[in-house]
Amino acid sequence: MTRSDIRSVASLRHVFGAPFRQQTYRKLLYLALAFPLGLGYFLFVVVGLSLGVGLSVLLVGVPLFLVVLLGAVALTGVERVVTNALLGVELTAPSWRFLEREAPVERLTGLVFDPMVWLGVVFLVSKLAVGVGAFTLLVSVLVPVFVLVATPLYYQTPGADVGL
Repeated sequence: MTRSDIRSVASLRHVFGAPFRQQTYRKLLYLALAFPLGLGYFLFVVVGLSLGVGLSVLLVGVPLFLVVLLGAVALTGVERVVTNALLGVELTAPSWRFLEREAPVERLTGLVFDPMVWLGVVFLVSKLAVGVGAFTLLVSVLVPVFVLVATPLYYQTPGADVGL
């Protein structure tokens, strides 16, 4: 056997062995969770930030704005844990510069001006687009598969017409 034959056999084994690996179903679960998590993240961030900015005139919005930013930091941590658990990768925690400051006022201003916090906010908002795409692909691929697998169950059903 040549070296290319060995590679092609290994590639075929890798492709056809995918349904029998546990990691395949972890990745499918990650994709299935992307839509509901992305929707929740999007609603939390967009509604929270817009209410915080809108109500800042009444001074109620400033604490709300800060709470939403702290929530975004916590949610990026949750997303990192979910990703590490389901995808089998090791994502390290970002360095939140605002936590390195001593005074509480400096921490709060650091929270607002820390670029990593805003990258986390952008990530949480963009998770909705990824979730919609993943949900669309999963439904369009898995529903026909389940229909074709379940079709033999209806062969003996009275009044059911399966086939042409």
